[in-house]
Amino acid sequence: MHTTTPCKHHTDTAAVGRCTGCAEAFCADCLVEVHHRYYCAECKWLPVNTKVFHEEATEPSPEANLAFGLAIFGVVVSLLLAASGYIHYAAFLIPILTISTANHARQRMKEHPQYTGFGKMLAAMLLSIISLLVCGAIGLAVLQNPN
Repeated sequence: MHTTTPCKHHTDTAAVGRCTGCAEAFCADCLVEVHHRYYCAECKWLPVNTKVFHEEATEPSPEANLAFGLAIFGVVVSLLLAASGYIHYAAFLIPILTISTANHARQRMKEHPQYTGFGKMLAAMLLSIISLLVCGAIGLAVLQNPN
């Protein structure tokens, strides 16, 4: 024998659903829809007084990953140049390209909140600035002492 759950307020009426707030069973007359969810009379204020969070899928930002990879490459090139005492224009281009890519990643993350990778983007910018400073210092040293 199958029994139906009665409405909390109308015991002679079968419940059609449960309140999102209190999880009690209610009939169609007792439930109201708020933000695509059903609430009883006592709980219907909950979504109005609380922020409704919508979980969305996230994905890594391809631009942030690229910028981080370029930054690591730029640091390696800067360290190799520092060890050799030689400076090349490419050593300046890699960090500049990285900063541009990281800035593009920042803009894309603002436009598309599902993208993650803010930390990688920020690290890429900082590493690129450090690479530029190292390359600049090496360049000045080479210019002052051409031997």
